[in-house]
Amino acid sequence: MPIGTPPKSETGPGKGRRTSPAWLPVLVLAASTVALTVTAAEPRREDRMAAVFPPWWSAAAAAGAAASAGDLSAAGGWNNVLIVHSDSPGLGRRLLASGALLLVDANLARTCFGSTPQGNRT
Repeated sequence: MPIGTPPKSETGPGKGRRTSPAWLPVLVLAASTVALTVTAAEPRREDRMAAVFPPWWSAAAAAGAAASAGDLSAAGGWNNVLIVHSDSPGLGRRLLASGALLLVDANLARTCFGSTPQGNRT
């Protein structure tokens, strides 16, 4: 190859330029949507919030973990979503320490997941 001639892989239209993958904008949009949703769903009250526990946990395991942090007010439409109340400060910290993956505003959780009072669960 003569000196000053670019390698063959870098010649031709579109060769040698860096292009972003087509899926990159979709990934950025999805990540932004998740971040905005989580921010909007942040608990508004320190004394009452919904805790989302791992979906592979049994209902009893999730309820036991939530009860160790506060009083169960209601259960979501899914077994791993529980609404918890406590008059003691630090409810969110205790729920996360007991295994909750996510803390959500209790009113939003009732709207999104549905809920039933603990005493009426079948």
